[in-house]
Amino acid sequence: MAGNNTTDIANSSENESCEIAPSLASVIIIANTISTIVGGIGNSLVCLAVWKTTSLHSPINYYMASLAVADLIVTVVCQPLMVGVIGGRLTGDLDCDSTLDTVYRAIGNFSCASSFFLLCCISLERLLAVLRPLTTIRSVNNRRFGVLASLSWLIALLYSVLRVTVSRKWTSYFSAASFSLGYVWIISCYAIILVILTIQAKRQASLTISERTQRKHEKKITMTMVLVMGCFTVMWLPFFCFRLSSNSTLNSGVIYELAITMAFCNSSFNAIIYSFRNRKYRKAFKAILFKKSPMPARGTARTTAHLSAYRKTSGNVRQASYVLKPMTSHELSQLTNSSKMQVTDSEGSSHGVTGSDRSSNSINSATTKFSTKIQPLNC
Repeated sequence: MAGNNTTDIANSSENESCEIAPSLASVIIIANTISTIVGGIGNSLVCLAVWKTTSLHSPINYYMASLAVADLIVTVVCQPLMVGVIGGRLTGDLDCDSTLDTVYRAIGNFSCASSFFLLCCISLERLLAVLRPLTTIRSVNNRRFGVLASLSWLIALLYSVLRVTVSRKWTSYFSAASFSLGYVWIISCYAIILVILTIQAKRQASLTISERTQRKHEKKITMTMVLVMGCFTVMWLPFFCFRLSSNSTLNSGVIYELAITMAFCNSSFNAIIYSFRNRKYRKAFKAILFKKSPMPARGTARTTAHLSAYRKTSGNVRQASYVLKPMTSHELSQLTNSSKMQVTDSEGSSHGVTGSDRSSNSINSATTKFSTKIQPLNC
């Protein structure tokens, strides 16, 4: 009898901890809804930009796309499910340990863990890029990306399954240990990178132009990822403080819901950071949103079409282009006969013309004949 009373008291206290004031519930629902819209659009643009833009086909951008996939799962799956859980609790249709609540937490654990492990991999990639900028091989980097990204997703999946099926307590220890070690690893990598870049900036004059360009590019990417990591720290700090100061198995309450909402909203910020920090991403986003094809590489037929269109639309400078018309077979035979006659006359003359002079005269004559076929083309 006493045991039943104890169980009832525990269940009643747990149900009371799930209760949220309607005003706070409205704030949580609105914040998650906005993050779902912004994060869904932004992370989708990042994935499309890396997929469609050739200049973004590099290991660091593949990592960013993989990170965008993890953030996309958070924003378009976890946060809508969280809104449904909060709404169900307000109406009384759901309790603290509902099936929907378990599903959304499992997906949230998977996507958030994969995001953090990918941030660890990105820090390693940045460190190697700065230490060995000219010796890295793209094929090797691509293989390394495939291995590290696959491990990040597999470990996150294993952690999520164990947390739901085995024990929240022991997986909480694993998450605390992995986060602590991973965070120290990330901070150490970026600290080493900043020290190296500072040293290289002092001997800027001894670097070649290509090395300076490479260093400038690496510094910009590194600062972008430092900004991403700083945003991650600020948004996730309340959640980890809550975990350290309360029961590790408690997954409800006002403070918990506010903290996890802040952590989830972090997934909608990375695309905004990329667009502000990287000109290639801005151009790719505009091309996707407004259906504009980016400027192709030089030397292609599409480049010539773009330049011709520019000449037609430019009215400030008088433009002129010329077209080279092919010679007919009759004109080509005349040019050949004329060259032969000049060579024969030169051989029969007594002016002592050398063989190289004869070849030069023949080429000049051919050039004169051929240049008469260049006619102006009005744009």
